[in-house]
Amino acid sequence: MHSFKIDSSARGDTVLGLTRIDGGIRVAVAVDAEECALLLYLPGSHTRQKEEKREAVRIPFPREGRTGNVWAMTVLGEDLDRYDYVFEADGVRFEDPHGRAFKGHERWGKKELGDLLLRTPVSLPEFDWEDDKRPEISYEDMIVYRLHVRGFTRHASSGVEDRGTFMGIAEKIPYLRELGVTTVELMPSTEFNEVMMRPVQIPCRYQESKKSNPAVMEADGRLNYWGYGPSFLFAPKASYAGKGRNPVTEFKTLVKTLHREKLGIVTELFFTGEEAPADVLEVARFWVREFHVDGLHISGTAPIALLASDPYLADTMIWATSWDGVEIAGSGPKKDAKTDPFLRRLAESRIMKQRLADAGISQEKTERIERRRRTRLLGECNDGFLVDMRRVLKGDEGQMGALAFRSRRNPETFGVLNYMASNNGFTMADMVSYDQKHNEANGEENRDGTDYNCSWNCGAEGPVRRKKIRQLRKKQLRNAVLLLMLSQGTPLLLAGDEFGNSQDGNNNAYCQDNEISWLNWNNQKTNADQLEFVKRAIAFRKEHPVFHQPTEPKLMDSLACGQPDVSYHGVSAWKPEFDGFRRQFGILYCGEYAKKPDGKPDDPFFVIYNMHWEPHEFALPTLSAGKKWHVVFQTADEAQNGFYEAGKEPELKSQKKFMAPSRSIAVFIGKTVEKP
Repeated sequence: MHSFKIDSSARGDTVLGLTRIDGGIRVAVAVDAEECALLLYLPGSHTRQKEEKREAVRIPFPREGRTGNVWAMTVLGEDLDRYDYVFEADGVRFEDPHGRAFKGHERWGKKELGDLLLRTPVSLPEFDWEDDKRPEISYEDMIVYRLHVRGFTRHASSGVEDRGTFMGIAEKIPYLRELGVTTVELMPSTEFNEVMMRPVQIPCRYQESKKSNPAVMEADGRLNYWGYGPSFLFAPKASYAGKGRNPVTEFKTLVKTLHREKLGIVTELFFTGEEAPADVLEVARFWVREFHVDGLHISGTAPIALLASDPYLADTMIWATSWDGVEIAGSGPKKDAKTDPFLRRLAESRIMKQRLADAGISQEKTERIERRRRTRLLGECNDGFLVDMRRVLKGDEGQMGALAFRSRRNPETFGVLNYMASNNGFTMADMVSYDQKHNEANGEENRDGTDYNCSWNCGAEGPVRRKKIRQLRKKQLRNAVLLLMLSQGTPLLLAGDEFGNSQDGNNNAYCQDNEISWLNWNNQKTNADQLEFVKRAIAFRKEHPVFHQPTEPKLMDSLACGQPDVSYHGVSAWKPEFDGFRRQFGILYCGEYAKKPDGKPDDPFFVIYNMHWEPHEFALPTLSAGKKWHVVFQTADEAQNGFYEAGKEPELKSQKKFMAPSRSIAVFIGKTVEKP
């Protein structure tokens, strides 16, 4: 016997979904229907056979609780925590769009359960965040690592206990720290249905053809591996949690573990465009409030201006495809004491510091708050860098202007996420191994996926045994890594690119839940040289702030120190050439414009880009007295794997000129040489 009571006297703000209150729950759902009800289920195995047979407790919403199309009620009862629930409207049962967790799809890819009605538990376990704090990493200090939760550790070679799960990522934290990553980005990990469905084809009685019935769906045999599409946006994906574990608890544990190791986390939220702006805003706030994420990557169609101007998200990174032309509330003329009540009261107070001290707020904390207000939090994430720098890499005409622009781009108002590869396209290894896409395994006759890859196979398509081609590909990968790490914007690595992950030429592996998409961790040994190069390039970037400054270079001598912060050169010093046929470029960095952690200025650097298929001699800029050029990176030097360790950089034999090998990048550091 179930004893539940509707408290008709309860009133208050209506929060969609389920809210726990003393002695019961408050539920609300938005649906245009004549009648609506809450259905409660006792937990147990959730299968197609038992779904219709299991008896549910049905509690109708009172009509007086309806406002517009929102049905709300308060239900009192002592044993409500035992139940799972769904809603019913006009006889149709459906999941809570605002459910915080779901049961039924705990096992990934069960095609027979593709259209199963999922249930939400009334009660979720408490979680102790302890002293969890965001690491607050600025864009200029950030190294982003983008991964797919399942594919990152699903392969047996990952060596983790919980393969393909949130905790599988946590087990790889030592690896991420060793690599030099500061921030992890997760591809969509809300509760989406990976089983791709299609309308059932019903034979026509009088025709040989079939027609579809949109009301009846069946699995089409493929899986939505990436997760782009409709989803329950308030719930982490159940199949990304370990067997028998709660996905909400596991995701929170991942976040807390990353934060404890001073690593940030950004989660991608995909919106179909059918969500109401208010719902989009509530989803974003929820992930920040409930899961403590450092940032949100907004993809699909969403009101990004609304998110960017929301005060609740004022200290949260928000990434979008572009901020150009987006009008953000509060980004106009700065408020003054006449229009802003806070500033007016602040101006009236002559003893503000004393009041803060009395309140126990330290000067250090107030300075940190003020710094946070000034920090860029919006981020641009699109293929602009990828397209331009891949064309630079393969030696296309007219790209030296793009090289100059992309290497310095670092807007004042938002961060820029730079990458050479993303899930939607070739991996970095495939970028230098294939001219054409090879998506036959997707079942769409190779018609899906972009045809514009800006790739070059270095002389042969796909895997080869020819040593010359293999060496050229490795050199091109070293070049690609430096193009990324020496640019002022925030570098983003696609998981696996650091050790040569390949998708066999598939540039649209959205439905490939197999070894095409899973990372093969054996490649750490197979391509150990590439992994070591990436580690060194990341460490080098971190060591030298001239390559990751908080503002874009001004290209002028603003310090009156005798040199501009950044200057451009051609094969002749101080004479850059942007002609369409040119594929040679030099960039000189003046260390005086960037300070190391100890307060001392950085070193001077000269970077030579020879993307031509022939060697070219470059004249070297003259250093100040007592300094000489030393080699840090030389991607054509295979014997050295393209780099020298810090403190072991050899001095250039000639301090006036350098013959740059074909398709190579060289980085020289100006070091003080003691007189004998």
